[in-house]
Amino acid sequence: KLQDIPFEYIGEPLTLKQAQIATRWQPINNKILNLGMSEKVAWLRVNLTNQEPLELPIILSIDNPLLDKVSVYQYHNNDIVLFKEIGDALPLQNRQIKNESLLVKLILPAKSTSALLLRIENEAGLRAPLSLWQSDEYLKYKSKFNLLYGLLAGFILSLALTCFVLFAFSRKHYFALSGAILLTLWFLLIYLYGFGYRYFHPSLPSLQQVAIPSLLLLACYLFKPLLEKLKSELKTPIDIPYTWCNNLLFISIFVMWLLPTSIIIIYSLVASMLIMLMNIAVIIMNIRYTRSQPLSGLLVGAIIYCAFLVYINIVVFSVFDFDSRNLPFMFGSFLICALSLSFATIKHFLIERDAQVAAQHAKIAQSEAQDQLLQERLDLQEQARLAL
Repeated sequence: KLQDIPFEYIGEPLTLKQAQIATRWQPINNKILNLGMSEKVAWLRVNLTNQEPLELPIILSIDNPLLDKVSVYQYHNNDIVLFKEIGDALPLQNRQIKNESLLVKLILPAKSTSALLLRIENEAGLRAPLSLWQSDEYLKYKSKFNLLYGLLAGFILSLALTCFVLFAFSRKHYFALSGAILLTLWFLLIYLYGFGYRYFHPSLPSLQQVAIPSLLLLACYLFKPLLEKLKSELKTPIDIPYTWCNNLLFISIFVMWLLPTSIIIIYSLVASMLIMLMNIAVIIMNIRYTRSQPLSGLLVGAIIYCAFLVYINIVVFSVFDFDSRNLPFMFGSFLICALSLSFATIKHFLIERDAQVAAQHAKIAQSEAQDQLLQERLDLQEQARLAL
């Protein structure tokens, strides 16, 4: 990696000529531009100097695959030497490098300074971490990332398929519900890192922006029916509003697309977090009534998923200056949530099976006792007949 780029920005929808002569540039010192939902268009200016006697090929990485559109202009001696438009609102074929990440190949002329102007558009908040890479270094970084990412995504998918297989053999609906949540988490992980856009529908980029809000809400909705299968018969004071809110959440998945994109993003983030807080509250009430390991596992999964939603809200709305590329937290939250849900359902199945085995043993013991009593009664009757 060459460097995290120090750059300047203007959070206004300027034209190219206006951006070239603008004087209100604001410096960014933390290498990550995050304007939250306050702006939909921003311009970035970067000066790149090559002090080597040869041309320097590098890769510019805009490390947010969910940006709608990024226009890159490279200037040398006041002439445009490169222009590229990429983003998840544009077909994959527009990209120089057919990759889920937003990458642009640059060539810096020898012993000179080039200027970059980037126009960034996004309806779901403006976050643009920039970095420069040599090709071989980026390949090493991407290989390591893909290895960790592939292991996590493959593990979650295997857990989901395992739950569906257990449902096919046992006909226990909580396995199907757990598998549905895990599959939703898998799709969410795929789309958050741009792989859905790359592999599922490269010629239909608009589906990328539809998928993520729907998956966020769907995962939240599925927690309630899973809880219904695992919990006791306890009735809590918030059961009725909880049920209504969850049903409305499910209906909203199909009708919210009539709203503007920015409203959809805000609604999906806030509503999903509120519903998860209700899920956690109801699970805690049931645990206080009847403590069980399946409910405890479900609670851990709900808390971790809620923490992920809180993190996403903080990043999108720019509440604090967090690094949106925090891979350990993102990967860890998905992993722990998936393991907790799998543990909850499998443990519930084992408890049910043990209870059935105990009930069968009790029936067998009762039947043996009745047979013994009957045999004793027959013996007494035989003794009485012989005495007569």
